[in-house]
Amino acid sequence: MSYAYGSRALAECMRCGRRLRYLDLRQDGQVKGLNVCGECWDPEHPQEHLPDVSDRQALFDPSPEVSVPDDEGDAAPTTWIPT
Repeated sequence: MSYAYGSRALAECMRCGRRLRYLDLRQDGQVKGLNVCGECWDPEHPQEHLPDVSDRQALFDPSPEVSVPDDEGDAAPTTWIPT
């Protein structure tokens, strides 16, 4: 299937109905698939594409928690700290 060249083709703005060259139309930023003239064109709103703000949930390579078992006389647990 071959397409015609747009250098001489005429088209209508899908918003205001003006007839102009096909190459002067552009895709609308708000409604996809709508070919409009430069006066009717609405740009995309910046909040349409928000940045990724996900938080990390876990450490990449965590070390296991190591603790020494309680002695019989200690009331509080003691933690092993490497020296």
